[in-house]
Amino acid sequence: MTKIKLEEDTAFAGLLLHYVRFKPEDEDSVTLRFLDYLSILSAVQRLKPHQILLHGDLQPTGKYWDDLVTNNLIKFVYRARNSTLSGRIKELAHMFHHADKTKIDILVEYGGLTIDFDVYFVRGERIKDILREYPAVTCYGDELGYNLGLAGGWKSSRLLRAWRRSFHVIYSADWNFNCGDMPKYLSEIFSDEVYVLDQVCNNPHSGDLRPFFDEHGTIHWKDSVAIHTYHRHSLIPQIESPEDLMSGNLTDYKELLLMIYENRTLPEADPKFIDRINPLDGIDL
Repeated sequence: MTKIKLEEDTAFAGLLLHYVRFKPEDEDSVTLRFLDYLSILSAVQRLKPHQILLHGDLQPTGKYWDDLVTNNLIKFVYRARNSTLSGRIKELAHMFHHADKTKIDILVEYGGLTIDFDVYFVRGERIKDILREYPAVTCYGDELGYNLGLAGGWKSSRLLRAWRRSFHVIYSADWNFNCGDMPKYLSEIFSDEVYVLDQVCNNPHSGDLRPFFDEHGTIHWKDSVAIHTYHRHSLIPQIESPEDLMSGNLTDYKELLLMIYENRTLPEADPKFIDRINPLDGIDL
């Protein structure tokens, strides 16, 4: 695959990291939880972006949010919830799609990287090198589709602009279509400008979470750029505090979080570790 050559003024500059969270309609506030806090800390430690922005319709509260703001580690950016579409379908069908569409809107407006709160950076600084060369980053899920747990790119990326357009012209009420099927399809079309990350949104795979949450030494996570944990779907009690993290048996999941909480040093990276998928592999052209 060759890398697309764009004009110098569109090249990737200082990295912005974006989170998105809207207030649940049945609640009066947005609280930043301990696990959310660790995600942001992982970015501070292991991505080192120029700035971290949280976009939403209500500024979060709580001791973890206050700690981040006090230390100038994050900035809140107000953004109204917008469910309007301009195609044949006039409105987003699900509340989840508000955040998903907003992520792509933000990438086209700002550039940078967007992640979910259940994503934790490990070898995150590699992202900077990738985005200096490639106008778009998508995240491999499996042979059926990709995952919006992590995505990024330049404001000028053709892939990101086409992805944003897809919500208006071929939006589907199926949660996976615009957020999983569409980035896979567009990565095939714009294969010259995209880096498809592997071992992030499928390590563990969302369909087989048990080893990551129940065992230790099973999942090889220490060479990945980041890990999408899917902890809300893990069927284990959520970790709400440092005390929860320290208690019980050590698992791969807990070791990942402890690495962040205690800011542990990782072993040397494996130079043979491969974290890129060729989006054209297996495609009958």
